[in-house]
Amino acid sequence: MPGAYQVIDAYKTIQVLSPSTVSDIEYVTISTLPTGIQLSYAMPLEVWQKGPPYTVFDLISAELENLVTNYHVVAGTAVQDIDKNGLLVDYCDLVIEYDRTATGLPPLQGTVSIPVSLISLAATDPELANALHTTPPGGLCEEEYLRLQALDAG
Repeated sequence: MPGAYQVIDAYKTIQVLSPSTVSDIEYVTISTLPTGIQLSYAMPLEVWQKGPPYTVFDLISAELENLVTNYHVVAGTAVQDIDKNGLLVDYCDLVIEYDRTATGLPPLQGTVSIPVSLISLAATDPELANALHTTPPGGLCEEEYLRLQALDAG
């Protein structure tokens, strides 16, 4: 099922892939509907210029909204960090919530930083994501939820 999203911002820039390799991109920030999780994505400029539909955004937004529905995600925002090679890496910081309101206590929240490349891979080719033996986004969210649950019990 395709996801729903809106483009919040987009601009042409370059992506540095190595000290001697750059690529022309459109750096696009989307917000999923209805939850409003934000994610930034470096789309090859020629793909962006062909125009919609942007299938990758449909798949990514569906994946993120699935995390809301099934993995206790309540919010998310686009962030960047620098990897060990000094290159920028895009992440989506997802807020996981453990609800304790039934006991009269406020909810516990934690954040999981998931690389956009992993979210994109899980959304577009989940079998390949499994074959790479990486923990999928849902598994990372579940690990954080279990940590919050143990914190509550502790």
